[in-house]
Amino acid sequence: MKPRRIAAHGVEEALESAPAARLERNRVVLDNGLVILVNENPTSPLVSIVAHVESGQRYEPEAKAGVSYLMGELLDGGTKDRSAQRIASDLEYIGGVLSTTSSGIRIKVRTQDLGRGLQTAADCLRRPIFPADRVAFERDRQLAGIQHDADNPKKIAHTVFDDLVYGAHPYHRPAKGYAETVRRLGRKDVLEYHRKYFVPDNLILVFAGDVKTEEVVRRVEDVFGDWKPAKPEFPPIPAVRRQKNVRRKWHDMKRAQIHVYLGHLGIRRSDPDYYPLYVLDEILGHGAGFTDRISRKLRDEQGLAYSVNASSTEYAGKEPGVFYAYIGTSRENYDKAVEGFLEEIRRVRVEEVTPEELRSAQTYLVHHYVFGFETNSQRANQILLLERYGFDTNHFVEHPRRIAAVTASEILAAAARNLAAEHYSLSVAGPK
Repeated sequence: MKPRRIAAHGVEEALESAPAARLERNRVVLDNGLVILVNENPTSPLVSIVAHVESGQRYEPEAKAGVSYLMGELLDGGTKDRSAQRIASDLEYIGGVLSTTSSGIRIKVRTQDLGRGLQTAADCLRRPIFPADRVAFERDRQLAGIQHDADNPKKIAHTVFDDLVYGAHPYHRPAKGYAETVRRLGRKDVLEYHRKYFVPDNLILVFAGDVKTEEVVRRVEDVFGDWKPAKPEFPPIPAVRRQKNVRRKWHDMKRAQIHVYLGHLGIRRSDPDYYPLYVLDEILGHGAGFTDRISRKLRDEQGLAYSVNASSTEYAGKEPGVFYAYIGTSRENYDKAVEGFLEEIRRVRVEEVTPEELRSAQTYLVHHYVFGFETNSQRANQILLLERYGFDTNHFVEHPRRIAAVTASEILAAAARNLAAEHYSLSVAGPK
């Protein structure tokens, strides 16, 4: 898409200072398939390490829903040589920080402690033993979290909304799984899931900070080079399509207000309509400081709620995300809120956004973009995005320029293709 000049002070300056020149990426692939990505940033005496494995909820069998979440909580739970307490104390001693998820780990250490940080990463990724008592402890915590979510009307409304939208797709269920499936999970299930997906040819290691690529590669080879590849077999994921009907569900709860989600299946990050819809999000329901249409109409003009928003790109990933509109409001405002959502959806499908709305959205998004590259953690996240979605390094220049190039007619066409006011899912939690 050819960039065009937009009539808004400061946008061209922001485009000229796009962060690509400050975010070079060096890429090395080891013989076992492990991918190493390095951003050398000598201005910071720290290094952020991100280890990402393609795994998670979308590859879980329904009968073991929640197993990937449980495994992620246990990655730092101990190895053959180091207990969970020893791992934590060793990192604390050097001022490091470690966090784990179902898709890997994140570590922050001083540059001088890169070797120790990498050794910890290797232990947690390659050699977790998942002690039975630790599995039981984390499983109980997960069950407590599920119970807590079951008493949270907003969480319930969101969970029910996903179930209505996704059907048989793995994203129809909560990431923590269900109480009945989690209770049955044991050490064997966690080990099996880990062995299946935590292999070198399914691992990306990202480094951002005051490091040299040659040293990083040498150290990675020392601790990961002897890891044998074992190409994981990913299970087929059920196809999911946009609904052609209206689906409604109300979860009755004795609360002061109701929580409403309205929407339907959305797009993937790779969808050609991503950029028009990304700009539209800022105009329709995701604007900074409640400047978007839905916030202005339902919150400011009608006083229906304090919390209200909408987006069609927020959850766009390798799998389709959702288009959603959310509001927390009183029971008597239910009809007004739902009709307000539908009215704004109909409007963006048939009317072009105004020049002022377009300029304001583009100005904010282009200026705000540069703030996503300030820390090493942010830089690591951006580089990981390139690898996972197959973007080249020009992405960091092209992203703000593609935002600035979006036209009102492109937004109108994208909204007509991707937003629906007649076929949608409606989830409500609160007093019926």
